[in-house]
Amino acid sequence: VQALQSDRRPTADAIRKLFDEVAEMNFDDYDALMVVIASHGHEGAVMAWPEDGKDEMSGPVELREDVFRKFQLPQHSRATVPTNASRTLAGKPKIFLVDACRGAQAMHNAQYPLHTAVDAGGSVFDGLNHGDPYRPPLDPNGAPTNREADFFFAYATVPFNTAGVSDTGSVFLSSF
Repeated sequence: VQALQSDRRPTADAIRKLFDEVAEMNFDDYDALMVVIASHGHEGAVMAWPEDGKDEMSGPVELREDVFRKFQLPQHSRATVPTNASRTLAGKPKIFLVDACRGAQAMHNAQYPLHTAVDAGGSVFDGLNHGDPYRPPLDPNGAPTNREADFFFAYATVPFNTAGVSDTGSVFLSSF
């Protein structure tokens, strides 16, 4: 899938729409998903081109909610329906390369890219409370699966720092 071919200066809304569309694609015939995001950003988010008639960048596009989660199977204990991509990519590598600064921008802690097994509200694992039986999510073939094991995230820099750009372009993406 080639991203935003017709829009060389995508706004935050265009980026969100793109990932909504990709999340509904069927990946049965593919072995993996690789997403490259190159933009300005801060910890947990990237910015996009301005909306028509505006001078400031649009966004933020929240990486966890607007991008990564669309490819993660939902927790078993929630009524959330999985996206077509999360179902058909279950057990297949999902690789995300993020070339953007990760400055603090009102963040107090580094952000884990996916919703982890520990959630707010006293749950200790995948939405379970202490003593509840665990029923793992199932892949499309009915086999138990781990919602996080097939994800790989690579960032251009560590949390709360800027990414590097040289005269020849991105220091991070040139290594790939």
